Amino acid sequence: MHLQAITHGGGQEYSLRPGTLATHQIAGMAKAFELANERLNEDAQHLTTLRHTFLNQLNSLEGVTLNAGQESVYPIY
Repeated sequence: MHLQAITHGGGQEYSLRPGTLATHQIAGMAKAFELANERLNEDAQHLTTLRHTFLNQLNSLEGVTLNAGQESVYPIY
């Protein structure tokens, strides 16, 4: 099976990809991943707190029924 180019111009990657990679964008994305990884546990704890607050508020409303057990939500890191 032969791959067909979906964009045209330039000659990189055997004429399958035009243009040059945006190095500054790649470096920026790498830094964003690094920062997100550093905050992963803190953000996960914050989301857990928000989820518990939200569910507690729902449980306090008359006529609202949660259609799943709270233990069935995906665990947060």
